[in-house]
Amino acid sequence: MDYRALVEDVLDGLADTATSVFAPSLPYAVDTQETDLDAAADQLEAAGWTAGAGAGADGTRTRDGVPLTLRLLSYPQQPDSTTLAEALQVQLGEVGIDVQVSQVDDVTAAREGSDWDAAIVGDSLVSFGGSPVEGLTDGLVTGGSENYGGVSDATLDDLVARLSVSFDDAERTDLLERIQTVIHDQGYFAATVLRLPAVVSNQAWSGYETPISNLWVTADTAPAAA
Repeated sequence: MDYRALVEDVLDGLADTATSVFAPSLPYAVDTQETDLDAAADQLEAAGWTAGAGAGADGTRTRDGVPLTLRLLSYPQQPDSTTLAEALQVQLGEVGIDVQVSQVDDVTAAREGSDWDAAIVGDSLVSFGGSPVEGLTDGLVTGGSENYGGVSDATLDDLVARLSVSFDDAERTDLLERIQTVIHDQGYFAATVLRLPAVVSNQAWSGYETPISNLWVTADTAPAAA
């Protein structure tokens, strides 16, 4: 994926470029995401997905006569998820992956089924309170409540379990760095873009700073008196 292009060309700069599954401001974030079409092609070839003479008529890679097709979900409640999905359809097509985009009304229900390979969702591995434990446990640990991809990795399970009971900053950073390596190496999760928090404002609110969660904004919220 071309992470820069997704931000600058597709979303017109209304996001930050993703280099990790965590925001770069977090002290444990590791830059695991990069764009390298040659490396992608090499890994696909190594996995048996061949281009050239064995490819389909549209350039799609094949393995044992089966085309390399990725079923990618988006959903209308997050309109730009389809925009990003269609951009990835073009990008991944450049390395011979046929991406079929499906917009579904209920992306949670769809991921509970089996007719999909990946999904673009507004999600984070960090909770509103700033903890990565809940997101990792729910989304990537064996049997997690939101582990729709069916990830079951003993190494990852062990690292997250150790993270959940550690209060030592150095140990937590080491565990989180190792967790990110496993996630990257196995392709369990990736950030397409890093969304920027935003609110609709006017002149009276010109100095408003968006908090980590807009849960604190209510009908009674008002600007400070001049």
